[in-house]
Amino acid sequence: MHLFLLPQRLVRINYSHQQRSTYQPSLGSATSAARVYSALMRFDRVSRDPSVMARHKMEEGECLAFDNRRVLHGRSAFGGGGGEAQDRRRKLVGWYHDWDEIWSRINVLREKERKKE
Repeated sequence: MHLFLLPQRLVRINYSHQQRSTYQPSLGSATSAARVYSALMRFDRVSRDPSVMARHKMEEGECLAFDNRRVLHGRSAFGGGGGEAQDRRRKLVGWYHDWDEIWSRINVLREKERKKE
């Protein structure tokens, strides 16, 4: 977990339980480490609370897009249940897109629409 802070304001939290490493005590004492681990366990518990989750089973042809820095996200396990051929039918792909490309495309489309008017 990485915390990005400005004075008196939390900007964002980057969190991946599976990729979490041990706490590096560069912030101070064993007491500091205990406080960090306590906060980490609480954050993990809250993030897994079903009352704050939205679940959706995706169907064939569906696509889900979201801002990776704005949504805490994950997926539950899935399996084909019908052997190797069945397992190949489901594919989950992660895709990362640079905002500059998106804004550039929006600007190009807006300019085309403006010229039509």
